[in-house]
Amino acid sequence: MLERGKKMNVTAKRIWIPLCAIGFGLAFAITGCAKRAVTTQGAGATTPPSKVEQPAPSAGAARTQPSVRERALEEGRARSLEERTREQVAREIARGAGPGAGMPGAGMAGAAGMETGLMLIHFEFDKYTLSSESRDLLKKNAEWLRKNSTAKVLIEGHADERGTNEYNMALGEKRAHSARQYFIELGIPADRLSTISFGEERPLDPRHNEEAWTKNRRDAFTSLGR
Repeated sequence: MLERGKKMNVTAKRIWIPLCAIGFGLAFAITGCAKRAVTTQGAGATTPPSKVEQPAPSAGAARTQPSVRERALEEGRARSLEERTREQVAREIARGAGPGAGMPGAGMAGAAGMETGLMLIHFEFDKYTLSSESRDLLKKNAEWLRKNSTAKVLIEGHADERGTNEYNMALGEKRAHSARQYFIELGIPADRLSTISFGEERPLDPRHNEEAWTKNRRDAFTSLGR
């Protein structure tokens, strides 16, 4: 009996050892396949594309169209210039001009030399200095003022349409003051001479070319009464 038991134990060992080896092999194979599957899936997965940022609009592009605030400021400046011009004309009228003097169309015949004998003078582009020709014409205008010793004159400074309204108003004022100062040097009393600037607002020639601009860069002279 003892001998038979030993044989059975040896036989059982011979059977279980191969079975255990097979079991371990299967378990290892299954684990390896699972890892490879996970690794393969990780390697083959594509990275989602990153979000492409749109370039921010440039400052120049953003300012192509003026904002509501900028348009309002520009309109406000234009109204302010118009109001200052009206106030200046009103002051000149209060100094002794007749009804309608200094208003649109008033005094244009006199400024052209058809009514008072006072002649226009002209200026170079973007200049307010007097040319020799302008000085000769102002001397003739001064003779008329001496003959009409009670007359007062409104000197109107004008510009062509190029440039901003504000710049042209300032340029017209400088042109008017240049003529006034020369009159004073010629002996005309300062209290007989007043100035106003109309900038580009009253062109003699409404066209948009060099010939018209040459005509519009001028000083005109309007008698305010005798």
